[in-house]
Amino acid sequence: MKKNFINFISVALVITGLLVTADGLAKKQWAAYNLHSGAAVIFLFLFLYSLLHWYLLKTGEKEPKKFVNAFMGIIGIKMMVLLAFLGIFVYTRPLEKTAFLALFATAYLLHTANEIFWANRFVQKKS
Repeated sequence: MKKNFINFISVALVITGLLVTADGLAKKQWAAYNLHSGAAVIFLFLFLYSLLHWYLLKTGEKEPKKFVNAFMGIIGIKMMVLLAFLGIFVYTRPLEKTAFLALFATAYLLHTANEIFWANRFVQKKS
């Protein structure tokens, strides 16, 4: 489990580095865009996905039969939390919404693909 989690975190940190770079470039593109807002989004994704992935690995090791239910439940909770964050941020900062939504969508897709890739490898090793 530890190796799987370390691999997941390594890829997540690479994704985070790429997103921070893209965030810096976005600041040059959109004058109203605030770099600190983008960094908050990027690190929210890194923290949330890392925490949830660790929980899923623990659940999968203890009770492999509950892994799928836990995975689906975590996905639902994660989507609700992220949607609430997205709504609040866009409502409170309407000038930054274009760049923010682009960064948010990119971060969501990359981190979700990473999570699914490592969860799939975990399930394949268990079966």
